[in-house]
Amino acid sequence: GLYGLDELVWTHLSARLSDGTTLLTPGTKLFREVEPGDLKKSSDNVTADVIHKAVYDARPDVNAIVHLHTPAAVAVSCLEDGFMCLAQDSAFFYERVAYHDWEGLSDDVSECERLGKAVKAGANTLLMRNHGFCTFGASVAEAWVLAYYFESSCQVQLAALSTRQALLRPPADILLKARKQTDLPEFRAGACEWDALVKLAEEDCDSGGAALGVVGRNLPGAATRAFEAAHEEAAPAGEEAALRAELAVAHRLTRDFGMDQLVWNHISARLADGGVLITPGRRMYSQIGPE
Repeated sequence: GLYGLDELVWTHLSARLSDGTTLLTPGTKLFREVEPGDLKKSSDNVTADVIHKAVYDARPDVNAIVHLHTPAAVAVSCLEDGFMCLAQDSAFFYERVAYHDWEGLSDDVSECERLGKAVKAGANTLLMRNHGFCTFGASVAEAWVLAYYFESSCQVQLAALSTRQALLRPPADILLKARKQTDLPEFRAGACEWDALVKLAEEDCDSGGAALGVVGRNLPGAATRAFEAAHEEAAPAGEEAALRAELAVAHRLTRDFGMDQLVWNHISARLADGGVLITPGRRMYSQIGPE
């Protein structure tokens, strides 16, 4: 996938219907091939049935689950100390990560009971030792965006540990404050990001997936030409139009080189009159135009 979170036909996503049944990843298709009609009530991958059933049975508040084997999260699952809250995005998970020891491939329904006991109320993530992780939420949007931030937080943890320098850990009271802020409607996982992600997925479908994340990647010459062309085209319309074009291209470049973070982070430029043009905050960088 675009963010590299999938693993061939393995790992799985699910959502619970109002009648209590669930829709699951089929287990026989690459993630980019999965369409609405492919989702199943029971996956061809038996481990999906076991893991997801365990969480749903234990947590009536959960309506969606994302189970992944992303590299950084798997690496953290192999650390004795497990997950560490070190930077801002990790506040989503402060005192909300549960743990479950690896028992081999999850094809035994008896594991459901132990998985269920692990996912205590309040947890939004299950770190499965030597295996992977699950994030869960009230919606698909919340569960998926939490998965994105969990993997990125694990990447930060590994990068920090790799320096072998002393870690600057945030104070517990600040982490608690930040975690409470992530529960606010405007900061809750998926609240700002999901519409933009859906649009991105639609664009991927329209283009067959081939064009996304390719244009401009590792092509600084082409990127520079695009920037200059946008500036020249907009220049007659005045300074603001030119700056809008430049900022739009900067957003695309940031995304193409993998430096964006969903709808977060921002780029700005000051106009001659003292006004400021800034990233809108509710669009993927690839979707931002001068307007």
